[in-house]
Amino acid sequence: MEKYIKGLDLCEAFFNEFTLPIIKQHYPDLKFSAGVITAGSQILGYDDIVSTDHDWSPGCILFLAESDLYLKDELTDLFNRTLPTSYGWFESEVAIQIWISTIDEVIEGYIGKIPENDLDWLTISEHRLLGLTAGRIFIDMLNIEETRRKLSFYPQDVKLYLIASQWSIISEEQAFVKRTSDVGDEIGSRIICARIAERLMRLCFLYKNKYAPIQQMVRHGF
Repeated sequence: MEKYIKGLDLCEAFFNEFTLPIIKQHYPDLKFSAGVITAGSQILGYDDIVSTDHDWSPGCILFLAESDLYLKDELTDLFNRTLPTSYGWFESEVAIQIWISTIDEVIEGYIGKIPENDLDWLTISEHRLLGLTAGRIFIDMLNIEETRRKLSFYPQDVKLYLIASQWSIISEEQAFVKRTSDVGDEIGSRIICARIAERLMRLCFLYKNKYAPIQQMVRHGF
């Protein structure tokens, strides 16, 4: 465990030491952004040594402008030939992954599109909105942070709707915590109580203008 450092720190150090110099050497005029977003426990800082046993490496997403996307195959081949397969304590039998895309492609593949109205916002998974806005951008020549800021949290009307929805569901269930217990259904009472507790936690995130890390709550005891 003492060898492990957080995934974002490892990815950024690897990028600065290897990936960035390679790009500057071979494509000195290329404008790009790079970072780690969308998926993986490391984007929220929840990763630990166990995280390294699946889909994990000190790589990144390399964002190109649409006009430069024709370089994707060339860059992929260059990285496969020149990037090391080990870094610090990390070792791999395959090349470290650099995913090359445009920010529009990532958004389309991950949430479909930038929401244009309140209904659009309600159709998108909160966890995926968190994935796009969490993580870290190491270098941003293409200003993709502006796009991430647009997705940083729900518009006010959507936030109020979600808050009202959570309170409405809680009000419908809260009486049944005692009623199920009164008839001897202790397991049912605990299940309902747990559901209410989860909704209260989600409300805390909503009031603080933060997306809830839904899939990580149980594992990390939130």
